[in-house]
Amino acid sequence: MKMKTFFNVVVSTIMVLALCVAAQAVTPDSIVLVTATGTFTVNEFDLNGTGQTSYWGNPAGVDIYCSAGNSDGTIVWGFSDGSARVARYDSLDTTVSSGVVGNGSGILGAAIRPNGNLYFGSLDGWVYARSGTNVTAAPAGYTQPANLQLGSGSGMYMYPASGAVDEVLIAGNDIGSAFLRQGNNMAATVGLGDGMQFGSSITGTLVLSTGDVVIASRAGNPDGYIFVRDNADLSLAPAGYVDHAILGNGSRTVGTAMASKVVNGTEYIVIGNDSGELFVRAASDVSNSDIAGFASTYSAYMAQWTGVRALTITSNNNVVIVGYDGKMLVRSLFDIDGADVTPLTYRYTQSGTNFGVYAIPEPMTITLLAGGLFGLLRRRR
Repeated sequence: MKMKTFFNVVVSTIMVLALCVAAQAVTPDSIVLVTATGTFTVNEFDLNGTGQTSYWGNPAGVDIYCSAGNSDGTIVWGFSDGSARVARYDSLDTTVSSGVVGNGSGILGAAIRPNGNLYFGSLDGWVYARSGTNVTAAPAGYTQPANLQLGSGSGMYMYPASGAVDEVLIAGNDIGSAFLRQGNNMAATVGLGDGMQFGSSITGTLVLSTGDVVIASRAGNPDGYIFVRDNADLSLAPAGYVDHAILGNGSRTVGTAMASKVVNGTEYIVIGNDSGELFVRAASDVSNSDIAGFASTYSAYMAQWTGVRALTITSNNNVVIVGYDGKMLVRSLFDIDGADVTPLTYRYTQSGTNFGVYAIPEPMTITLLAGGLFGLLRRRR
């Protein structure tokens, strides 16, 4: 390749990358909000009806107990009658799969593995591994058993959580036990400390990009402890990490009110609590509120409305925040107490309990970019 041709290729490549980055910065995510009376897909920058692109009305007489969403666009619901349903964010009224998951006991928790397969937790202590396209069957190639009872007696409420690493954190909510199991083999532990107790109850869990975990627990008074633990040993913090912190006034944090995002190689956590407080922390130090480059890392804004019920972080590094009463707004991850990126909406305040909010990035141009650059190189040789 001649030097001039090579230079043109480099310049063209940089220009294409710059254009894609610029386009990505302004492309809104789709936001899926799951409520007791309906599930809505809206625009990150338009949370009201004009931004709605898909809707599904929940069936009368069957209560939603939980939901889960994945950035690939998969949405899962768990119901009081032991059934579950899977659909896509852009066609919520079209069922991919539905049916009774296990023995008919209510489904309290749901998690989506990186490969799209599912875990469900029930209110009678059972955990189920299921196919993403058939909620009544074990995933193909899964190491049996696909049904496992991890709780009994007073410790029956099971809530699974998953992340980028294919492992599943299962919280025995009421007794405060945490189990960390391999994604394709629920009976196989990931590291040491499986079944460790973190207090009188676990109110929320989050799996980090590293596979390490964050656990919110009522471990004392105040009851809002946030633990960060190594997936190789749940009794220890990851090397160099702060073990735990009590944030704000120590109010309860629920699992749907925790989210994380990796930005420039650092993973950040956003946490909301029942008092309406919001915290942004580096995963490595949940006790430190002073983060370089962040205009603010704390807000009590939702306290004037309700506690924080659910939140998610978009590909544009914005935080979508939902209160217990359905009020919903968007703030910057880097300035959680700053101006609203998308103004507060009251549209969902009559929708009953909120079970989760999920950011779905629009299909990006990575494949097209790769193909375009390859074609560009071929043309210029």
